[in-house]
Amino acid sequence: MPAARYPAVLDLLCAGSDAVDFLGLSFHLDTSEASEKIQAADDCLRLFEQACGAGLAPRVLDIGGGFRQAFAGDAAAFDEYVQAMKDGLTGRGRPLTWDGNTLGYRFEDGRVQGVPVFHKYANRVTGPESLGQLLDGVLPGQGGRRTAQVLRENMIELWLEPGKSLVDQAGVTLASVEFVKEAADGSLLVNLDLSRDKICPAGQEVMLDPVLIYRSAPRPGLADPHAGPGQRAGVFFGGNLCLERDMIFNHLTFVERIPGPGDIVAFINTAAYQMDLSASGALMQRRAAKVAVESSDSGFVACADSGDRQEEARCFTPTSPS
Repeated sequence: MPAARYPAVLDLLCAGSDAVDFLGLSFHLDTSEASEKIQAADDCLRLFEQACGAGLAPRVLDIGGGFRQAFAGDAAAFDEYVQAMKDGLTGRGRPLTWDGNTLGYRFEDGRVQGVPVFHKYANRVTGPESLGQLLDGVLPGQGGRRTAQVLRENMIELWLEPGKSLVDQAGVTLASVEFVKEAADGSLLVNLDLSRDKICPAGQEVMLDPVLIYRSAPRPGLADPHAGPGQRAGVFFGGNLCLERDMIFNHLTFVERIPGPGDIVAFINTAAYQMDLSASGALMQRRAAKVAVESSDSGFVACADSGDRQEEARCFTPTSPS
């Protein structure tokens, strides 16, 4: 709500106290920066004081979500890739995006600006650590006391919405290579049996390299014209819809060798939000089945993820690691 309306809202809550149980305040910022969340908590606690002065008794502070995940295994390598991608946009290096896609950046006044359409994948701060940063944050409006201290001394409940950070490092989405072809500019397109909306939620670009499981023989007839001896080939992963924009990734992925039909591409860390927010049944294609895998004394047990773990008739135990 606009801050200027807050006094009027307090008047309404006081007048309707027999019908409305005012628990407290919440915020949900589109950021994972600890400093901004600390500022928001400080602002809310000052509003708590106003509510108490009006005769109300708020007791809950909901700090929302936005807890970070630790995506990239090598943060420095990811930063190097992003810098190389920016160099490609300015013409100082090899283009690393499909068909001139800028992934949210723009080239102005001789430099790259703008906000990318992907997360800070080089982040090394986990969800619990980001929560700790907020709780340890110093609140200027509370005499420089820390957030945890103010909440504890005033018996304020802390609510949070950790969301996808609860399943960080979990989930794998599997796709099969249907065909590989060369584009007019020499780029190599690896088309998969799924569409972009099964991997990239809400228009975002997923920047995690998938794991390739090779089943086909090497294909000497195809080569990346930009890769020198001993260098990895760069490929673009495309989707199976008849749309030019159906690119699984709009950025180049460097692979050990060019895959072929039947090879498996495993997209990692996809347990939350990957296909749940955007996957559709376009062209009457079925959405990928969800399978829950649990460990047991005899190995791994895979079940249809129906929510019913007693559905043993639909479970199977792999007989070998393959």
